Amino acid sequence: MSGPTSIIEVEDALARAPKFTVDAILDSTAEALGNEKKLAEGTNIMITATITRKGQSSGVVKVGDFSVGDLYAFAEGPAVNLGKEISRLIDTIELKLLRENEPIARELLNVQFWTDVLMLKGFFGIGAVHDEFVSVMLTIAKTESALPCDANKMDALLKALAPLANTFVYTDDLIDEMEDVLEEAGFDLNAPLAINGNIK
Repeated sequence: MSGPTSIIEVEDALARAPKFTVDAILDSTAEALGNEKKLAEGTNIMITATITRKGQSSGVVKVGDFSVGDLYAFAEGPAVNLGKEISRLIDTIELKLLRENEPIARELLNVQFWTDVLMLKGFFGIGAVHDEFVSVMLTIAKTESALPCDANKMDALLKALAPLANTFVYTDDLIDEMEDVLEEAGFDLNAPLAINGNIK
């Protein structure tokens, strides 16, 4: 079966494309816009497809007009889920601190916490800054999970994680601030890093 040979046919193909194809286009566009400065509310973005034949541009097809919110709705799913996981980690830390005088319950929560941290490896691939966050968390899990629960370090983790639970737009500055808080509390961020989701 031959592909479309005219711009009209391409337009028709896009109009009839499965939803996941359009979603992929929107997702890629949202990712490309991720490094742009915050766009003003009400901004609309027109997505187009450039048709080329033998290296020569021969036409542009309009895919559609979308709001910034429409685009990010496609790209933010994994980031939103990561935020929920961070909130769950925060809840566990708060429970650990409340159980400070209950050694058995505290250590059970400690095991649960670091087990949940290790599950963050499933979020590798959202983006470079998110990957940096996951790597940092996996690194401290490697060095801290076998140690007794330290209330001061748990306080620092609360402080470090709270800003990340309230946003899915991660920046280098946000991660740098998190790392500063953790280092000041005595976490070793220079241990061998977790690469590609694996702790070595």
